[in-house]
Amino acid sequence: MTAIDQMKQTAPTSSCLKLEADHRISNNLSILSGTIRMHARSVTSNGTTLSSEQVCGLLGDISARIDVISKLHKLLGGNLEGDRIGLGEFLREICDTLSSLGSSAGLNVQFDIDSSQAVVQHQALSIGLIAAELITNSIKYAHPAGLPVDVKVVCQKTGDGSFFVEISDDGVGLPEGFDSSVDGGLGFKLMRMLAKQLGAALTFNHDSLGLRSRLVMPARPA
Repeated sequence: MTAIDQMKQTAPTSSCLKLEADHRISNNLSILSGTIRMHARSVTSNGTTLSSEQVCGLLGDISARIDVISKLHKLLGGNLEGDRIGLGEFLREICDTLSSLGSSAGLNVQFDIDSSQAVVQHQALSIGLIAAELITNSIKYAHPAGLPVDVKVVCQKTGDGSFFVEISDDGVGLPEGFDSSVDGGLGFKLMRMLAKQLGAALTFNHDSLGLRSRLVMPARPA
């Protein structure tokens, strides 16, 4: 077989892979665009002028979500023929990114992850965005006095075929009387929306030891 014949055979495959990559990028950028529009609506409806510090915080949140999408595409880049990625590796990539931020110099992360857990890319993106939001909240609010934050990331299967991702910290927890099903700012709204799209349960519990946030994904049909 000549080199030209080989190129003819591989060209359709390369074209299909490129189309698949473009499709994934387009879908994920649409999700990112939607979150930015949520930010814009939130600022508009609030009716107040943001300080420079608040604007920096807003841009930092958007930057973190862009980083999540970037990490997902990094993992998918060498696996365009498949649609499943290791969730544990993705969560580690997200934590590494957030740990490198200047505001998170005091972030210490521990992992308890089942390395065999894999999800399809649209699930990975939603789970990653929720995890990034939870870790960012721990960085911002766990210790108002600025002490280092200890975060633990758990990803484990359960006996009924479902699995959960849990983010816990050693901070002060949620405000008194806070109802996680309706209260909170844009970040909580985004997490609730993403959990609903996943068909997952997102719960929050806190005590003197800190805050534990758990996302439980239902078992896949047989």
